[in-house]
Amino acid sequence: MSTEEDLVNHLDVVNKVVGEYLKGSDATKISKELAIPRQKVVGYLNEWKAMAADNAAIRARAKEALV
Repeated sequence: MSTEEDLVNHLDVVNKVVGEYLKGSDATKISKELAIPRQKVVGYLNEWKAMAADNAAIRARAKEALV
């Protein structure tokens, strides 16, 4: 697998985790629903929060998801 494919797969997982988070699920529930270790879920959420803090487009999409 290429590094580009790895990145796409990684961002896909992050997107799934964040989608559940924005629906109101906590890390434990997300972990169970997506069959991902809780520690990784927390890491993905922290990664997303760091990206979102520096990106107005991501913040706007998050706000849209909450509506």
